[in-house]
Formats: sequence, C-alpha cells, structure tokens
Amino acid sequence: MIVNVIESLFSVGINIKGYFMYGFPDETNDDFEMTYRLAVELRKKSLQHRVRFRSSVFRFRPYEGTELFESLEKGSAQLVHDWELTSRIGSRSHFNFKSDGQPKDSDKMIDDYIVKTLALNKGR
Repeated sequence: MIVNVIESLFSVGINIKGYFMYGFPDETNDDFEMTYRLAVELRKKSLQHRVRFRSSVFRFRPYEGTELFESLEKGSAQLVHDWELTSRIGSRSHFNFKSDGQPKDSDKMIDDYIVKTLALNKGR
C-alpha cells in the first residue's frame, strides 16, 4: 500500500521524503532488510518518475516519559550516545543514541543499514 500511494504522488510530480528507523526492540534482521528494500524500491520509482525521493534514517530511540522508555529502563537498559555512528555519517549527533540493552552484535548491523539507506540519497 505504501509503494502504491507514494508512486501515485510521484506520478503527479510530488517529491517525497521518507523517514526510516532501525533498531526497535525485538526487530529482526529480516525486518531491517524489509525496511531497506522499501527505501530502495521507493528510490527506484522516484527515478522512473523523475521526481526526488530522500531518506532520513534514524536509530530507534524511545523518548523519556513514554511507556516504552520506562519499560526499557526497568529492564536496566540505558541510552548511550553512539559516537561511532556519528563519525560514520558525519552529522545528526543529537539523534544517534542506542540502548545498551540491545545485543552488541546488532549494533554494527543497525549502523550498516542506517548508512546504506542514507546512501540512497546520493546521485540521481
């Protein structure tokens, strides 16, 4: 449904900016890949329609005071700044946080998906 609606907007010349997020609790590698494939498909369709599609991409970060934040904090997870990701993408340091409750092996994978999804913005 998302692809069809956005392609309809592309067909009448409307540029779109998509917002993507990786690293939700319990998100799987398959989920990361589906999110990335959606961004790729929307980028390809924008090129076909000669309109602009840009991706903004973030690591999941629960906001303090939300139910999810409280739930994660009760599980002893702490939010820490992700300086490595900030250095890889070069900006938006105020958005680059991660939960230290996530498995450490998922950090690089999440970061890699963020970087490659942002890379879709390059070129025409």
